[in-house]
Amino acid sequence: MKKISYALILFTGLTQVMLHSAFAKKPKPTPKPKPTPVTQDIAVGTNFDSVGQPYGGCGVPEAQIDSSNYVALNVIQTPNDYRDLSAMGLSRPLPSGSKVMGQWNNGLNCGRWVAVTIGDFCTGPNSGAPGNGGFCTGYQWVADQFNGATLNMVVADSCTDGNEFCRDSFNHLDLHTPSLGNFTLNGKTLPNLINSGKWNNRQISWKFIPAPNYTGDIVLGLGANSQFYWIDLIITHLQNGIHKVEAMVNGKWQAAAMNSDMGQAYIMPYGTDIPYKIRIYDADDKLINNGRVYSFTMPTSCQPQCKQSYTAVKYTTQ
Repeated sequence: MKKISYALILFTGLTQVMLHSAFAKKPKPTPKPKPTPVTQDIAVGTNFDSVGQPYGGCGVPEAQIDSSNYVALNVIQTPNDYRDLSAMGLSRPLPSGSKVMGQWNNGLNCGRWVAVTIGDFCTGPNSGAPGNGGFCTGYQWVADQFNGATLNMVVADSCTDGNEFCRDSFNHLDLHTPSLGNFTLNGKTLPNLINSGKWNNRQISWKFIPAPNYTGDIVLGLGANSQFYWIDLIITHLQNGIHKVEAMVNGKWQAAAMNSDMGQAYIMPYGTDIPYKIRIYDADDKLINNGRVYSFTMPTSCQPQCKQSYTAVKYTTQ
């Protein structure tokens, strides 16, 4: 019988154990959330306290904005150029097809709703000051417990400030400050981002959506100084924004003019038939409510002209 060396068996066994250990699959560590760079789809958010008085950029008084969760869009896209519009030889509304047109789109995105999602947080100063070299320069974008939180908001104002946010970030949103306490994640409202020290003009992403849980119909009002033959019509509570208003003039539909680039305020054509009749096109350039016609007359309180910044108008439909 052939003798087997126990030393050889022991050596062979140890070798097999060592080889097995060397090639065994090690458990993968739990991956940490990776920060996302700012791109055309991932933008930077800022915040502001209120729209202008008596009207915001869309031509609507703050009290008539559909939600206190509202945003402002950039008027122009001029990276590294922070001059006033006049110094650029520009004025509002911008020429149609302008290469510097921002998401504001000459007011055509007024009254539309956006779904906003919170992204990464900057670990250092993120002021957006001109010539600062970009967002979060010298620091890091990091993910935290607020990433993925969402809030539906309505477009109500515009931004032309001479900083990197309003000029360099095409999809930048300026969020109404109180809204920063209304974001939700997994069905729960999160702590206020500013009070938590977790805002710091962090990354956001967003997209246009139809008005959530929409019911009812449009709301009409008249702006200050409106009178029989000069009517500043303010239109709110829109399901999918507004691109055009037509009024009946001598029995024919005629386009009303937007009041500058205030996308929810339209000047009725001179000689509009009385009672006034209008129809409205949405952001998809489709007539709302299958071409519904809205008829109204001048409120008694606006005779000879409206003195208040906003006077509600009752209408009938056909």
